[in-house]
Amino acid sequence: MAATYGKILAEQGNKEEALESLEKAVKMSEGSDPELNESYAEILIEQEQFQKAFDELSAFIEEGNSTDGMKDLLKKAFVEVKGEAQDYQAYFDQLDQAATDRLREELRKEMMNKPAPSFSLEDLEGNVVSLENLKGRTFILDFWAVWCGPCVSSFPGMKRVVEKYRDDPSVEFLFVITWENEEDEKKHAQDYIIKNDYPFHVLMDYEDNVVGAFKVRGIPTKFIVDKNGNIRFTKIGYDGNDEKLIKELDLMIEMVK
Repeated sequence: MAATYGKILAEQGNKEEALESLEKAVKMSEGSDPELNESYAEILIEQEQFQKAFDELSAFIEEGNSTDGMKDLLKKAFVEVKGEAQDYQAYFDQLDQAATDRLREELRKEMMNKPAPSFSLEDLEGNVVSLENLKGRTFILDFWAVWCGPCVSSFPGMKRVVEKYRDDPSVEFLFVITWENEEDEKKHAQDYIIKNDYPFHVLMDYEDNVVGAFKVRGIPTKFIVDKNGNIRFTKIGYDGNDEKLIKELDLMIEMVK
């Protein structure tokens, strides 16, 4: 409530009350909401509270609770506090590396090693993809549906990840459409992918057998599987932060490879 109220106040030009409300919301969330953190930092910059903006932004970025837009906000605060931008990139890289190291340690605790269920599914072109013919590669299974809001909200970020690994033959992304109830599920999925220009390799789980075999309880759910066919990570849901999604998947792939 405080976050929404703060944003409304900011839009109305009531910056002081907006700052108070957003600061309260950030404290209540313990800085865990990146978009809220960015809104709060923007108001601090607008109110010329540069030292506080510098301190808060540094903490958000180091703790991994940041957005891509915070990099520019931090640079503005850095220049005001330090007097020049010369050392900014080195400072940002230090914070970003600390966030990466923190995330790597968190992921190490989540790492597993259990055989993936055997599966065999057709893609949109009618080609059969199976666990057996994927062995030797690290692959990511992303279970989704067109009606699933968080699934499709994650796709701009997923597109960036897929394009990053496009020329790496040792990594493959597979988007398994499941839990659909359209009369023509294949056309429904194909139309959506074409309309949004997503370079995704889509597999059709017509009978929902594969989503059941993987014991998925909600979508989106991703499984990162190693070259031996063992599940090493499971990632459930999407929190709206593309930068975090990309960094997590990068690290998972790096650790599995």
